[in-house]
Amino acid sequence: LKSPQMTRKLSDLASGEARVVKLENRAPVRKRLQSLGLRPGTGLAIIGQAPGGGPIEISLSGTCLALRREEAALVWVDDEAS
Repeated sequence: LKSPQMTRKLSDLASGEARVVKLENRAPVRKRLQSLGLRPGTGLAIIGQAPGGGPIEISLSGTCLALRREEAALVWVDDEAS
């Protein structure tokens, strides 16, 4: 059986894989995130997180990106509940 999916902010995930559901509408950050490939329906994996509230490293379509926590908080994702 699959676990139910939960929608939450990317900045709240510690690890694992997720799919982008929506981006909060805060231009120009939204445009920047879209230009990096973060769009609804896109899958991603969290690779790691810097300690002390630093950047979150994700893998997206074969590319590794580092996002500020403030940027990751604008990305809503569905993840597999543990």
